[in-house]
Amino acid sequence: MRTISQLAPNFRAPPPGEGPALRPLAAWGLRPEGLFADTFCRLDPASLPALPQAVRQLAWHTAGGALRFQVKGGGFALRMELRQSPELPHMALSGSAGLDVYCLTGGSFRFWQNLRPAPGETTVEGVCRLPPGTSGVMLYLPLYSPVAALELGALPGGALCAAPARAKPEPVVFYGSSITQGACAARPGSCYTALLSRMVGRPMHNLGFSGNCLGEPELAEQIAGLPMAAFVYDYDHNAPDAAHLQRTHWPFLQRILARRPTLPVLLVSRPDYGRGQEDALRRAIVMKSYEAARSCGAKVEFADGAALFGGLFAAECTVDGIHPTDLGFYRMARGLYPALCRLLGEQPVF
Repeated sequence: MRTISQLAPNFRAPPPGEGPALRPLAAWGLRPEGLFADTFCRLDPASLPALPQAVRQLAWHTAGGALRFQVKGGGFALRMELRQSPELPHMALSGSAGLDVYCLTGGSFRFWQNLRPAPGETTVEGVCRLPPGTSGVMLYLPLYSPVAALELGALPGGALCAAPARAKPEPVVFYGSSITQGACAARPGSCYTALLSRMVGRPMHNLGFSGNCLGEPELAEQIAGLPMAAFVYDYDHNAPDAAHLQRTHWPFLQRILARRPTLPVLLVSRPDYGRGQEDALRRAIVMKSYEAARSCGAKVEFADGAALFGGLFAAECTVDGIHPTDLGFYRMARGLYPALCRLLGEQPVF
């Protein structure tokens, strides 16, 4: 019996690249956003020994990592090597291990192509031919895979170079659970953190740790030292119970505000409200942190997660009752966007 990729060519993995010499990012003068220095790690590797083992491992998943550059010649080739390619039962390889290509069109980045490994493979390679007139490109790196190497190549007669500096270079930093990391987005560019990043025209630093966002004080200290325009505090889901959330939620934020008292903060309660007996209690704990921050004079907003999946087809907003579909992520981004704009002192344009 023939496989689905034999029956339907559009389900095949992209073919290998054709010919252009590939060079590492440093050879092109390129450095990803949302990752530490010249690594593929979301935290300073030197700081990892002080953190729990699971966070040390998840920090190498490149969720939120993005690479901006300019292309002359109509396209480019790439090869990405993964340390492992996860096959999650409820998440597409195009999101967990794939790479998104976005083109700068009319002043904003729009999706163009997804490159992904074949099942069981750890190599992603191909040639990306851009639409006519495109020069600016942004790549989103995989949400649930550690990247070992990424190389780019210019097509014959073309060239690659670094993109101009962003008008708003300070990132929005996100801290949260698997939902923040990006489960179960179909593509790296369709999770709510990436959507919000494009909406506000700023880079993102995604510190979502699947199953292991536990409010560790050591991580609060690291976050407090990061450059950022705003902080999205999406810590609710991974607290094992309301008692743990009560013990850790405000102290975590308090540590950050002690060092960054003027930092704009958006507090978010979990979006899949209504599935557990503790939901109202947990929401009240997040609200209590919001009120405590306000009483300290902090610039804060509260986003009620119970409202984020609401409306028509709310039941279609998750894959498994918890992790969002792309519809769920879109509704999260649209729901959080006005509050984030207020914190940044900007007018919403979407």
